[in-house]
Amino acid sequence: GAPPVRAGVEAWLRAPDGAIPLAEGAGRRLLRLPVENAPDLLVKLFRVATGPHPWRERIKRGLGASPAQREWRALRRLHAAGLAVPAPLGRARLASGDEIVVEEFIPGPSPSALPGESTPERRALLLALAAAVGRLHAAGFAHGDLHPGNLIAGPDGPVLLDFQRARRARPGSRRQLRDLALL
Repeated sequence: GAPPVRAGVEAWLRAPDGAIPLAEGAGRRLLRLPVENAPDLLVKLFRVATGPHPWRERIKRGLGASPAQREWRALRRLHAAGLAVPAPLGRARLASGDEIVVEEFIPGPSPSALPGESTPERRALLLALAAAVGRLHAAGFAHGDLHPGNLIAGPDGPVLLDFQRARRARPGSRRQLRDLALL
């Protein structure tokens, strides 16, 4: 990535105390990383070597199908197409075998955290969210894990997050219909 991004990630790898934990699961950890002279970063640490299924994850990585690789490819394609997704900033494999994906950090609440059920602001956000999902589907993708936790009410409107399960999909396919049902 860009020099400030690379420097920030390398500093975090040397001294991980500066990162702000956001979420953690068996196979991945999300961190907000403040970087000097640059906007904050979102670092997704995918546990390949120490996760619940290390051999399976290594095989997936060898086939180009690890969650980090899938997320990186989807983010790059969708961001290049102008969709409301975080900017992909870098990807790396660590000495431990784990992988990281670095994205722009976008502040904002999940749409489900917004107050009220029928406020004009909430209605406008939901319409913008529907349009964002429509653009995702028109770009030939299905998200695969679409729920309020994978959406954020960013400063410029809704942003779709978490593309490790994203797949190419024909318009109107079962995968795209499943996205709508999950949402």
